[in-house]
Amino acid sequence: MNPATFGGLSDWARLPILHESDLPATADWAVAPESWWVRTDALPGRPSRVVTDGDAIQQADLAARALWAAGARPGQPLRIGRPGLFLMTRPAIVAGANRIQALLDGSDLSLERDRVVPFSPPFIFTCFEGEAVHWNDDHFLIEVVDPATGEAVEPGVIGAVLITDLTREGSPLLRFWTRQSAAVTETICDCGRTLPQSRSITGRH
Repeated sequence: MNPATFGGLSDWARLPILHESDLPATADWAVAPESWWVRTDALPGRPSRVVTDGDAIQQADLAARALWAAGARPGQPLRIGRPGLFLMTRPAIVAGANRIQALLDGSDLSLERDRVVPFSPPFIFTCFEGEAVHWNDDHFLIEVVDPATGEAVEPGVIGAVLITDLTREGSPLLRFWTRQSAAVTETICDCGRTLPQSRSITGRH
């Protein structure tokens, strides 16, 4: 695409949808200078993503947001086994709890949470007050499209979810196919949050 012909969000759908299989296995596709890198996240057979110092701060902030929604408060114990936190890995839970200064019960940090999931969602978190899933649209551009055509669906209609990183430095994604399916609405949640919400994540493509 010629950048001179690109008119912003009105032309956004002209960009191709990015799938995980389109990405190289190594971290060479990172756009941040190597001096910014603090680690790479990867699983065998999956693409590596670079994490910069700024990305690590963003991840801790988003984890803290998710834990706060789950009831974490400074100086208070938080049991990790409660429903909804299955979306979070162990490093994310620890980083978020440290940001809030919440107390964790180490026995709740199950071994499977040690895994690194480079494309796991920091873009959603469970709302325990409004019984919804919220989308972090201040850090990600969220699109919902028809999985067959790639065309945008109307608000509230179930479709495939695409995300674009707005604040990621190391390995940002554009129109990334998350394999999540949901209906996303902009209504104010019962909890008072104005972030877009879904009542459920209904499947994977």
